[in-house]
Amino acid sequence: PILNNLYQLQWINRALNGKYELGRDIDAGATKTDTANWGTIGFNPLGDWSNSFKGMFDGLGHTISDLYINRNSTTYVGLFGYINSSSTVKNIGLTNVDITGNLYVGGLAGENNGLIQNSYSSGSVNGNEQVGGLVGRNWGGGRVQNSYASGSVTGFNEVGGLVGRSEGSTIENSYSNG
Repeated sequence: PILNNLYQLQWINRALNGKYELGRDIDAGATKTDTANWGTIGFNPLGDWSNSFKGMFDGLGHTISDLYINRNSTTYVGLFGYINSSSTVKNIGLTNVDITGNLYVGGLAGENNGLIQNSYSSGSVNGNEQVGGLVGRNWGGGRVQNSYASGSVTGFNEVGGLVGRSEGSTIENSYSNG
């Protein structure tokens, strides 16, 4: 399916094994449908440990701006909460994010076990442990390629500008500033 608005993006949680493309830029803060008005916790991350994202997501070079998530007691927090080893997320930009979680917190993904390519995140990412501007935890063969993060990242343990913790995984041609 082609996704053209925030509600369609959130719908991915009902079919985490699909093939998705962004049809246009999505401004998550521009209208009454913005994530900051979805109650105090905002957008619900796509997938978690027990029900991970197993699909393909191609942003086609589009951006999602002003994504808001405030789930300070939640594990696996980002646009994608948990990306499975069979998944690819590519060609997506996140701008001016405001994301808060507990463990495994990132702008694009809380945890990545799959492939992230040609993607970036900017804004503010906050958590307690394994917190990164792009990915909180890059794990178990997860790959990050040609991607970057900028902005502020805060946490207490295993915190990084790009990735909070990376083990058994690879990061290539990627960087962080901020």
